[in-house]
Amino acid sequence: MKAILEQLYGDFLERELPELIGRNVNIEPVTGKALALIGMRRTGKTYLCFQAIRNLIEQGVPKENILYLNFEDDRLYGFQLSDCQSILDVFYAQQPEKKATHCWFFFDEIQNIPDWENFIRRVIDTEKASVYVTGSSAKLLSTEIATGLRGRALDREVFPYSFEEYLNVKHFDGDLSRLGSKTRLQLANHAQDYCKLGGCVFTFSHFHLVTF
Repeated sequence: MKAILEQLYGDFLERELPELIGRNVNIEPVTGKALALIGMRRTGKTYLCFQAIRNLIEQGVPKENILYLNFEDDRLYGFQLSDCQSILDVFYAQQPEKKATHCWFFFDEIQNIPDWENFIRRVIDTEKASVYVTGSSAKLLSTEIATGLRGRALDREVFPYSFEEYLNVKHFDGDLSRLGSKTRLQLANHAQDYCKLGGCVFTFSHFHLVTF
Protein backbone atom coordinates (compact mmCIF):
# COMPACT_ATOMS: atom_id res chain seq x y z
CA MET A 1 0.00 0.00 0.00
CA LYS A 2 2.88 2.40 0.67
CA ALA A 3 4.01 2.19 -2.96
CA ILE A 4 0.52 3.16 -4.13
CA LEU A 5 0.35 6.07 -1.69
CA GLU A 6 3.78 7.28 -2.83
CA GLN A 7 2.58 7.24 -6.43
CA LEU A 8 -0.65 9.08 -5.59
CA TYR A 9 1.19 11.71 -3.58
CA GLY A 10 3.72 12.17 -6.37
CA ASP A 11 0.92 12.48 -8.92
CA PHE A 12 -0.73 15.17 -6.80
CA LEU A 13 2.48 17.19 -6.57
CA GLU A 14 3.04 16.97 -10.34
CA ARG A 15 -0.54 17.62 -11.43
CA GLU A 16 -1.80 21.11 -12.19
CA LEU A 17 -4.92 22.07 -10.29
CA PRO A 18 -7.99 22.53 -12.50
CA GLU A 19 -9.40 25.95 -13.30
CA LEU A 20 -12.08 26.71 -10.75
CA ILE A 21 -15.15 28.85 -10.24
CA GLY A 22 -15.42 30.05 -6.66
CA ARG A 23 -18.37 28.74 -4.64
CA ASN A 24 -20.40 30.41 -1.88
CA VAL A 25 -19.25 27.92 0.74
CA ASN A 26 -17.15 28.76 3.78
CA ILE A 27 -14.08 26.52 3.50
CA GLU A 28 -11.88 28.25 6.06
CA PRO A 29 -10.39 25.69 8.49
CA VAL A 30 -10.87 25.96 12.24
CA THR A 31 -7.92 25.23 14.53
CA GLY A 32 -8.26 21.89 16.27
CA LYS A 33 -11.20 20.69 14.17
CA ALA A 34 -11.68 18.89 10.89
CA LEU A 35 -13.82 20.58 8.24
CA ALA A 36 -16.30 18.08 6.79
CA LEU A 37 -17.86 18.84 3.39
CA ILE A 38 -21.04 16.81 3.03
CA GLY A 39 -23.46 16.61 0.13
CA MET A 40 -24.96 14.60 -2.67
CA ARG A 41 -22.70 13.20 -5.33
CA ARG A 42 -21.61 15.61 -8.07
CA THR A 43 -22.27 18.75 -6.03
CA GLY A 44 -18.65 19.93 -6.15
CA LYS A 45 -17.11 18.69 -2.90
CA THR A 46 -13.89 17.64 -4.63
CA TYR A 47 -13.59 20.98 -6.40
CA LEU A 48 -14.09 22.79 -3.10
CA CYS A 49 -11.05 20.87 -1.85
CA PHE A 50 -9.13 22.03 -4.91
CA GLN A 51 -10.36 25.58 -4.27
CA ALA A 52 -9.02 25.43 -0.71
CA ILE A 53 -5.72 23.99 -1.96
CA ARG A 54 -5.37 26.73 -4.59
CA ASN A 55 -6.06 29.36 -1.90
CA LEU A 56 -3.31 27.90 0.29
CA ILE A 57 -0.78 27.87 -2.55
CA GLU A 58 -1.66 31.46 -3.46
CA GLN A 59 -1.02 32.37 0.17
CA GLY A 60 2.49 30.93 -0.11
CA VAL A 61 2.00 27.45 1.35
CA PRO A 62 4.37 24.96 -0.37
CA LYS A 63 2.46 22.29 -2.23
CA GLU A 64 4.70 19.71 -0.49
CA ASN A 65 2.92 20.68 2.76
CA ILE A 66 -0.43 19.61 1.32
CA LEU A 67 -1.78 16.10 0.82
CA TYR A 68 -4.88 15.21 -1.20
CA LEU A 69 -6.24 11.66 -1.42
CA ASN A 70 -9.46 10.50 -3.08
CA PHE A 71 -10.62 7.22 -1.59
CA GLU A 72 -12.78 6.48 -4.60
CA ASP A 73 -9.58 5.93 -6.59
CA ASP A 74 -9.63 2.26 -7.60
CA ARG A 75 -5.99 1.92 -6.51
CA LEU A 76 -7.15 2.46 -2.93
CA TYR A 77 -9.87 -0.19 -3.11
CA GLY A 78 -9.91 -2.19 0.12
CA PHE A 79 -8.06 0.51 2.10
CA GLN A 80 -8.48 -0.20 5.83
CA LEU A 81 -7.97 1.66 9.07
CA SER A 82 -4.77 -0.32 9.62
CA ASP A 83 -3.38 1.21 6.40
CA CYS A 84 -3.88 4.81 7.54
CA GLN A 85 -0.53 5.16 9.32
CA SER A 86 1.09 4.62 5.92
CA ILE A 87 -0.46 7.91 4.79
CA LEU A 88 1.54 9.82 7.38
CA ASP A 89 4.65 7.72 6.81
CA VAL A 90 4.65 8.50 3.09
CA PHE A 91 3.81 12.19 3.55
CA TYR A 92 6.62 12.85 6.03
CA ALA A 93 9.18 10.40 4.60
CA GLN A 94 11.09 12.69 2.22
CA GLN A 95 10.90 15.81 4.37
CA PRO A 96 10.72 14.87 8.08
CA GLU A 97 11.07 18.56 8.96
CA LYS A 98 7.44 18.98 7.89
CA LYS A 99 6.52 17.42 11.24
CA ALA A 100 7.45 20.76 12.82
CA THR A 101 5.48 22.91 10.35
CA HIS A 102 1.76 23.23 9.73
CA CYS A 103 0.42 20.95 7.00
CA TRP A 104 -2.95 20.36 5.34
CA PHE A 105 -4.63 17.00 4.68
CA PHE A 106 -7.57 16.56 2.29
CA PHE A 107 -9.34 13.19 2.42
CA ASP A 108 -12.02 12.88 -0.27
CA GLU A 109 -14.90 10.37 0.14
CA ILE A 110 -13.41 9.20 3.41
CA GLN A 111 -16.49 7.17 4.32
CA ASN A 112 -15.04 4.40 2.15
CA ILE A 113 -12.60 3.59 4.98
CA PRO A 114 -14.24 1.61 7.79
CA ASP A 115 -13.82 3.35 11.17
CA TRP A 116 -12.10 6.33 9.53
CA GLU A 117 -13.05 8.54 12.49
CA ASN A 118 -10.34 6.96 14.65
CA PHE A 119 -7.60 8.02 12.24
CA ILE A 120 -8.92 11.56 11.82
CA ARG A 121 -9.18 12.04 15.59
CA ARG A 122 -5.58 10.93 15.98
CA VAL A 123 -4.35 13.28 13.26
CA ILE A 124 -6.16 16.22 14.84
CA ASP A 125 -4.81 15.36 18.29
CA THR A 126 -1.22 14.53 17.40
CA GLU A 127 -0.23 16.26 14.15
CA LYS A 128 0.34 19.92 13.38
CA ALA A 129 -2.20 19.92 10.60
CA SER A 130 -5.54 21.14 9.31
CA VAL A 131 -7.85 18.39 8.07
CA TYR A 132 -10.58 18.44 5.43
CA VAL A 133 -12.82 15.44 4.79
CA THR A 134 -15.61 14.97 2.27
CA GLY A 135 -18.35 12.42 2.07
CA SER A 136 -21.58 11.72 0.24
CA SER A 137 -24.60 12.56 2.37
CA ALA A 138 -26.11 9.12 1.81
CA LYS A 139 -23.20 7.57 3.71
CA LEU A 140 -21.84 10.38 5.87
CA LEU A 141 -24.36 12.31 7.94
CA SER A 142 -23.84 15.25 10.27
CA THR A 143 -24.92 13.12 13.21
CA GLU A 144 -22.33 10.48 12.35
CA ILE A 145 -19.59 13.12 12.13
CA ALA A 146 -20.60 14.61 15.47
CA THR A 147 -20.62 11.19 17.10
CA GLY A 148 -17.52 9.78 15.42
CA LEU A 149 -15.28 12.81 15.80
CA ARG A 150 -16.58 13.79 19.25
CA GLY A 151 -16.66 17.51 18.77
CA ARG A 152 -13.54 17.65 16.63
CA ALA A 153 -15.30 18.59 13.39
CA LEU A 154 -17.45 21.23 11.77
CA ASP A 155 -19.66 20.23 8.85
CA ARG A 156 -20.54 22.24 5.78
CA GLU A 157 -23.40 20.99 3.61
CA VAL A 158 -22.61 21.41 -0.09
CA PHE A 159 -25.48 21.94 -2.51
CA PRO A 160 -25.43 21.91 -6.32
CA TYR A 161 -24.06 25.00 -8.06
CA SER A 162 -26.88 27.48 -7.63
CA PHE A 163 -28.47 30.07 -9.86
CA GLU A 164 -27.38 32.76 -7.39
CA GLU A 165 -23.73 31.62 -7.71
CA TYR A 166 -24.12 31.58 -11.50
CA LEU A 167 -25.37 35.18 -11.47
CA ASN A 168 -22.45 36.23 -9.28
CA VAL A 169 -19.96 34.74 -11.75
CA LYS A 170 -21.76 36.53 -14.60
CA HIS A 171 -21.52 39.81 -12.62
CA PHE A 172 -25.27 40.29 -12.89
CA ASP A 173 -26.12 43.73 -11.52
CA GLY A 174 -29.86 43.93 -12.17
CA ASP A 175 -32.08 45.43 -9.48
CA LEU A 176 -33.92 42.49 -7.91
CA SER A 177 -35.95 44.74 -5.63
CA ARG A 178 -38.11 45.73 -8.60
CA LEU A 179 -38.34 43.23 -11.38
CA GLY A 180 -39.11 45.26 -14.46
CA SER A 181 -39.29 43.93 -17.98
CA LYS A 182 -35.56 44.40 -18.64
CA THR A 183 -34.49 42.60 -15.46
CA ARG A 184 -36.94 39.76 -16.06
CA LEU A 185 -35.65 39.30 -19.60
CA GLN A 186 -32.03 39.28 -18.39
CA LEU A 187 -32.86 36.72 -15.70
CA ALA A 188 -34.73 34.56 -18.18
CA ASN A 189 -31.72 34.53 -20.54
CA HIS A 190 -29.34 33.74 -17.69
CA ALA A 191 -31.64 30.97 -16.45
CA GLN A 192 -31.69 29.40 -19.90
CA ASP A 193 -27.89 29.39 -20.03
CA TYR A 194 -27.71 28.11 -16.46
CA CYS A 195 -29.91 25.14 -17.31
CA LYS A 196 -27.76 24.32 -20.34
CA LEU A 197 -24.29 24.92 -18.91
CA GLY A 198 -24.21 24.47 -15.18
CA GLY A 199 -26.09 23.44 -12.07
CA CYS A 200 -28.43 20.54 -11.45
CA VAL A 201 -31.29 22.24 -9.60
CA PHE A 202 -32.50 25.75 -8.92
CA THR A 203 -31.76 27.14 -5.46
CA PHE A 204 -33.23 30.58 -5.92
CA SER A 205 -33.20 31.94 -2.32
CA HIS A 206 -34.60 35.48 -2.83
CA PHE A 207 -35.05 34.94 -6.58
CA HIS A 208 -38.16 32.85 -5.95
CA LEU A 209 -40.41 35.67 -7.22
CA VAL A 210 -39.09 35.23 -10.76
CA THR A 211 -41.23 33.07 -13.04
CA PHE A 212 -40.26 31.72 -16.42
